[in-house]
Amino acid sequence: MAKEINIEANEEAVVNRVDDMPPVSFKPAPSLKAQAEKIIAEAVEKQRDSVKEVSVPLASLNVKAPARLDFSKMTEDDVYNLDVPIEARPFATEDSLKVTLKDSNYIARWVNKNPIRLGGMIAKGFTYVTSADLAQKLEVEVSSDAADHYIINDVVLMMIPKDRYYSALRAAHLRAVASVGAKGAHRAALTQATEYLNKETGGAYTEEAEAKKIEFYTPGVTI
Repeated sequence: MAKEINIEANEEAVVNRVDDMPPVSFKPAPSLKAQAEKIIAEAVEKQRDSVKEVSVPLASLNVKAPARLDFSKMTEDDVYNLDVPIEARPFATEDSLKVTLKDSNYIARWVNKNPIRLGGMIAKGFTYVTSADLAQKLEVEVSSDAADHYIINDVVLMMIPKDRYYSALRAAHLRAVASVGAKGAHRAALTQATEYLNKETGGAYTEEAEAKKIEFYTPGVTI
């Protein structure tokens, strides 16, 4: 016969149901990264508090000046010993022929003083540089002659307006570009020959060429 269980006597021993229990606030444990960042931040702050700024007068600092080398005790072998702190310094700068003119509209050039060369340069617009044209002393050791011209061996210092010089350089550059390859070389030669013939014939060549009465021989060249 089944026995009836009387729970009234053991009411206090009975565990309450889950839905009858009070709510519990749950806080997840901080991640390892957050814990590490916190520990580092606290350590930095502690270290910062322990550091005190110290002001030292500049005059009290014992700064050693670089020792001057005693070249009297050196030999040429020391030049090739890189443990010897010799400063590498060439005799002169690479741009020892540099010229600085007062008038920036001009550019200076060292020109061969051969009379034939000088005649052509003067015809193109070059003039001699004198001491009055220089903004600063030349780096190269040179003195002007009786005509106040600066001469080094076989060259003399001259100048020319930049607008003429740069325009001529551009023309030379275009000729060089046009001469790349057989087609470009032929086109450049054709232009040069046409200019020459027009000058010699007073323009008659162009009239004859346009009338198809004359043309240059162009074997195996396709324009």
